[in-house]
Amino acid sequence: MRAAIVSALLMMSPLVGQAPARPLNSGPFQAPEEMKEYVRRVTLTHLGMKPKVEALMRMTFAPVEEGGLGLQYDNGRTRSVQEVWRDRRANCLGLTAYFVASCRVMGLEAGFAEAPGVSQWRKVGDLIRNEKHMVAVLDNKPMGVLVMDFAPELRRSFYQVIPLGEDKALAMFHSNRAVEALDSGLVEEAFAEAQAGIAASPAVGVAWNVLGVVQRERHDVAAAEAAFRKALAVDPWGGSACGNLESLCQSQGRDAEAEAFRTLAVSLRAKDPYFHAFLAKEALGRNDFKLARKELNVALKIYKQEPEFYMLMAMVEIQSGEQRDAELALEEAKKWASPVDRARLDSKLARIRNPGN
Repeated sequence: MRAAIVSALLMMSPLVGQAPARPLNSGPFQAPEEMKEYVRRVTLTHLGMKPKVEALMRMTFAPVEEGGLGLQYDNGRTRSVQEVWRDRRANCLGLTAYFVASCRVMGLEAGFAEAPGVSQWRKVGDLIRNEKHMVAVLDNKPMGVLVMDFAPELRRSFYQVIPLGEDKALAMFHSNRAVEALDSGLVEEAFAEAQAGIAASPAVGVAWNVLGVVQRERHDVAAAEAAFRKALAVDPWGGSACGNLESLCQSQGRDAEAEAFRTLAVSLRAKDPYFHAFLAKEALGRNDFKLARKELNVALKIYKQEPEFYMLMAMVEIQSGEQRDAELALEEAKKWASPVDRARLDSKLARIRNPGN
């Protein structure tokens, strides 16, 4: 059984923080009138950029009975701004588009950005996904960039962010929808979405890679290979296209080419701590605790500030019966976690220390 590798956003040009605010022009990112009225109402009494945005974020996640939207995280579908408003559900891309559109309703120039140090590899059926994290940003000169994401507070950028043009964000939107359609067996719908992603921005490697995956599902192997090669040309650091080219060449008996792509893919992924965390999860699923620890130690050597790595290490230690080591891992996770996540980690620690309660 072959496994295709897709990239999704569940990207350096300067921010234009002082430029006149403008509406989002692309259909999926447009705010409906009812949403515009709500945003103006909940931010009207707040003066200044930061208080207005803090009020927006607070009310986005506040319960409905308190006048908020009660928005919930849902990674099952990438929604347009209109759908986020209707459903009160979003993944990181949908929420980012919602925040950007809302800020522009207030006359603030917000933009899209990728947080390249925050990603996740996971396997869904035959697909191996590299899911990256998208956030909304405002240029708060001279204090630096302010980040809006699923943390309920407005923050300074505590991780690196790379601003994205709206065209590239739209390409990511359609690429996500293509992957989701593919998951549902809707190959031609996936093809239409993938094509829309390329049309939005042919400079996005992820969009070409997703198109290649879809073309292979359509049994157009030549078009799939062309798309994968274009993805690699656009983004030479993207390991996903390498893995797909390796698989494609191998299926055609082109072993020397497959080996070359495999070597390149291994080299690129060796520097990705989130890929090592993915390998650790795979090992944990097989109860291979030794390998899981090894891969997590590699991930932590590359990037030690990711609380999820320590939480995964705690799972390894719990399942292997090492309670004290699990506690130490969770304590380490708390050092790097957000205030909201620290409360969750305290709860986990309490359950480990008092299993009978």
